[in-house]
Amino acid sequence: MGAAIQEDIEAGITTLKLNFSLAKTGNRAPPQGTAKESDSVKTDGTKLTLRGTLHYLWEQAHFNKWMPGMAGKRNWAVVRKYLLQAAANKQAKGGSLTDILYIPEAFNLERKEEIVQRRLARMGKFATVEKGSRKLQLLIAEVKEFAPARYGQKIVVKHLPDYHFMLPDDLFTRIKKRFGEEIGLWDSVENARLIVIGTFGVNSSGVASIEEAALMVTNENWIPFEHLYDKTLIDGLITSNRRFIKGLRYNLPSGRPLASMILTDTRPAAVAMYIVPPDVANEYRQVVNELLDESQLSAWVWITENGSMPPLPASEGYSASTMRVGMRRSEDEELEMEEE
Repeated sequence: MGAAIQEDIEAGITTLKLNFSLAKTGNRAPPQGTAKESDSVKTDGTKLTLRGTLHYLWEQAHFNKWMPGMAGKRNWAVVRKYLLQAAANKQAKGGSLTDILYIPEAFNLERKEEIVQRRLARMGKFATVEKGSRKLQLLIAEVKEFAPARYGQKIVVKHLPDYHFMLPDDLFTRIKKRFGEEIGLWDSVENARLIVIGTFGVNSSGVASIEEAALMVTNENWIPFEHLYDKTLIDGLITSNRRFIKGLRYNLPSGRPLASMILTDTRPAAVAMYIVPPDVANEYRQVVNELLDESQLSAWVWITENGSMPPLPASEGYSASTMRVGMRRSEDEELEMEEE
């Protein structure tokens, strides 16, 4: 906030500073940014990465929040609606984020032709080259599969059965290397969803090609998770009818801890829930301890190498040796946030 994300309250406009390009000049090679994650524990907060942009929109659309009444009420049409609402009044690279954001419409056989016509009209606007460069769009979609194309690879996304996004072989190789864990989770976890965010251009023939991409895996309720321990905690909270907020990394690398979840139905304070995966460096554990000492929230920690998940904090009146004085939030305030 205040750097990569700048809000003008009076004007009602938020300006996003992005670290990826929205234009392609000539035959410029695809960016190298998807090759590997930074080894540094520091994060550049001055500009949003592709993943950071996705996390920002996901959080603005409240898809990292959960309460029992949400069960069965999220589908792609709902996700698309609220992501587009989240993008409204957002500026990036001197233009409206909504103008460049492409989120496929939910497929409907009866309305197939009108959906196709809207897509063709949109893609046509970006197919022309202006002043030696081609404008890029920003795709957010659910991946159906990665498939071989005649030359290279392609991403097949759900709700677009007749329109695919081409991937050069070298970019596909870097995506698999950088996001191998996400792809592995998507492949192994039943009902997991793989979300892609990427910049893409459209040539004069109407063919779309990915320039840069990032991936995020979610459960069937569209809540992001990073590993199986994360998924286990989310499942336990949902089964127990709990209210929580999922922590999102934005630009933060995986080597830096953050609260996996914030329980919002505990009293007198919310509870920050931390997961310490096995085989992490001592520095990771030290940073977790520093976060616990500095936080005003109560804490719950699962050190996975010690065994099964600890009991969940009680929904009200939670007390433990780790409790700290925290900020109060009434149930009415929580409900207002969800309704908004």
